[in-house]
Amino acid sequence: MRDTASRASGHDGPSDAAGHGRLAAAATSIVEWALPYAPWAFWLGLLILIAVTLLTIPGNPVLDLNTRQYREAGTILAHAGALLFLFGLLPSAPRGLAAVAGLSPARRFALLGTAAVVPLAGLGLISMGWPAYARALTREWGLVEPAEATLYLIAAWIAWRHAILLGPRAPDARCFRFVAVFCGMLALEEMDWLGLLGPLVGRIGDANVYLGSSHDLLKVAWHYHRVAIPLALSALLVLGVVWYRGHLTIGFIRREIFDPTTLPLYGALLGQVVAQTLDVDDTILSARHPFFRYPLEEPFELLSELLLVSGLLLKYGRDWRRAGRPQM
Repeated sequence: MRDTASRASGHDGPSDAAGHGRLAAAATSIVEWALPYAPWAFWLGLLILIAVTLLTIPGNPVLDLNTRQYREAGTILAHAGALLFLFGLLPSAPRGLAAVAGLSPARRFALLGTAAVVPLAGLGLISMGWPAYARALTREWGLVEPAEATLYLIAAWIAWRHAILLGPRAPDARCFRFVAVFCGMLALEEMDWLGLLGPLVGRIGDANVYLGSSHDLLKVAWHYHRVAIPLALSALLVLGVVWYRGHLTIGFIRREIFDPTTLPLYGALLGQVVAQTLDVDDTILSARHPFFRYPLEEPFELLSELLLVSGLLLKYGRDWRRAGRPQM
């Protein structure tokens, strides 16, 4: 196990810094080339999301995305709309991040609390008045799953900006870059890689488990226990490599584990555990309490990702103030 303190200077080595610099330069050049098209992307994405909102209404007379033959196209359309909308916000994102970081703790708490509660409250109200529509909105071709994927991308961007704020040679910068990459991978997981794996692998065994992306292996392991051991060993191997390469360190974990800004991340982890349990086998929880008989997997996932973004924003605001509130 390595810590930043075990290195000669406590920072990334020269080759690491050079590699991150080249990667950042390449990403920056691509973004700068595309930024002039951001306003077009924003309005096109918004138009697509409005169309998805209407076409997801069950039994609508135009084109019902809930019909089996349109689901795959609807999924691609919904995620494309969300990504375009998100890219359209990119030019104003640094100013928005600085504005949130500059709020007083009370106002920041109120803002993040409202941002976490309002989407869930809206979905809950729709569920009470129109359950079929609420269920359709949480499907892959609805609005909730694309929103979850974009929330992971927002989390990745905040973590990457955090690493830039700390500087390339700061002890925790590499850890925040790892968090950014990890959140980007979670976004791909949430998209089920847009169904690239499913048609190749198909459904697995008598349990008819759909393998859309690697997180579905949890369900495979639950139904076929012989898969659980190699899956657990693979996860431990990946974690060992991450630890050995210094992407996570004892110092980073020690500094963050008891920090108040980590509290939303604990909530995010708990929400994700509940969501994945419901996904693997919803009878595990519904047998214990009737509350879990409702379709709660996606609401818990959405809450988890909102808390993830909130926690990373709190951490960024903490270090932004420590850095003397630099101009964005």
